Amino acid sequence: MISGGPAFRFFPIGALFVLAIAAATIADPTPPTAVPSGAASRALMEEGRRRYGAGDFEGAKAFFEAAEQRATGRLDPARARFNAGAALYRLGRLDEAENKLSQALHTSDLETQAQTWYNLARAAIERAEQSAAAGQASAAVNPMERAVEALRNAIRLAPDDLEAKINFEWARRRLEELKEMARQQEQQQQQQETQPQEQKQPEETPRQGENGAEEQTPQTKPEPSDPSDSSDSSPRPEPSADSPRDREMTTEDVARLLDALRAEEEAMRRQIRRPIGPLAPVEKDW
Repeated sequence: MISGGPAFRFFPIGALFVLAIAAATIADPTPPTAVPSGAASRALMEEGRRRYGAGDFEGAKAFFEAAEQRATGRLDPARARFNAGAALYRLGRLDEAENKLSQALHTSDLETQAQTWYNLARAAIERAEQSAAAGQASAAVNPMERAVEALRNAIRLAPDDLEAKINFEWARRRLEELKEMARQQEQQQQQQETQPQEQKQPEETPRQGENGAEEQTPQTKPEPSDPSDSSDSSPRPEPSADSPRDREMTTEDVARLLDALRAEEEAMRRQIRRPIGPLAPVEKDW
């Protein structure tokens, strides 16, 4: 397995072309990003290659794009686009890199086409790995599929490219890994969405009043009964104790009544009894 996927490729300028443009070499005083207006396309390509090798990818891009605009004769503008795409990739500008590389496919040079498909695969792999590192395996699947297809096209155009074949097998295995990761992440997400619905609803706890005490559920008060309702079986109130007719006499009451009667009889006897005086002799009338 190739760690990180295939390396990005770059078209150098051949020795024959370097000798042919030796007289048009860019002078050192030229500012880093300034492109001479009178320089030939070959000289611009060489300066772009030199800056690319030195790590000045922004300057290299400027010279490659200038070479593309001035491409004449034996210089295929597709190769300038290809190198400009390589510089944009090294700058981390994947969208622009893929766009420039796609333009480089418009050529009759099969070698340029094969190399372009290889670099398009590398850009797609970069996108896929960025998504996978962010925990978004599902978003990484599509760019990895594009990488596999791009490497397949590269192999069709260059069957002897061993490096493309090795990276093609790596990309296929990596694609299966990403698909499995995406399935696992989807299952975890579904479980997280369904778990709250399966949880038991918590029991209702007694509410607390302002003083922190639990509020009691108010009890329903019985409604007063209708006195006119004859079906009411509740006991009627007893007669008042002040009623002498319905009052039952106790033993004490009977004793008091007897004492009172005796007292009344005694008083009556005293009233009708005459006092007995000393005996007087009766005078005889005979």
